[in-house]
Amino acid sequence: MNKVLHSSGVQRNDIHISFLVVGTAELREHISDGLYKSAKEREWRIEIHKCESIVQILENNISICIDFIIFAFDSRMSISLEQIKINIGLIDDHFIISGACCLVHGNGVLDVMGFAFHNLKEIRNKYKIRFLSANTSDPNSCINLGNRILNVTSTILGLESRIPTLANIP
Repeated sequence: MNKVLHSSGVQRNDIHISFLVVGTAELREHISDGLYKSAKEREWRIEIHKCESIVQILENNISICIDFIIFAFDSRMSISLEQIKINIGLIDDHFIISGACCLVHGNGVLDVMGFAFHNLKEIRNKYKIRFLSANTSDPNSCINLGNRILNVTSTILGLESRIPTLANIP
């Protein structure tokens, strides 16, 4: 990998997280809106970059700092999962190894007997990547999804451990 995407190094005292949302325009907008609203509630500063494919970033030689990547797909579109496989192959291994990426299923209903579910399971097993699902056409569901993504991100980046310590126990 060309190291075009690299981590910006989030600091605890000034939470500023940079996301990359990869997917169709509609899914990118819904997920981004939910993330912005969730971050605003927490008083976190976030930056969201969006693209349909990692290839766009590579072809245009865009150098951006990214902390967490969200691969969005809709199982009603068979090409979505194929695009995700291609996109995952183009990112730096750091994102996979550290867990700084996730899959987001955007239509909320996943047919567990279908072809898409089999391919999704294959991707999840191969890359050990987190999977989240939400009905992105519902604004409240998008905010809930944004909160879940921020929880995962803050844990992965070491902002919150989610592990109780003696100082946290009443």
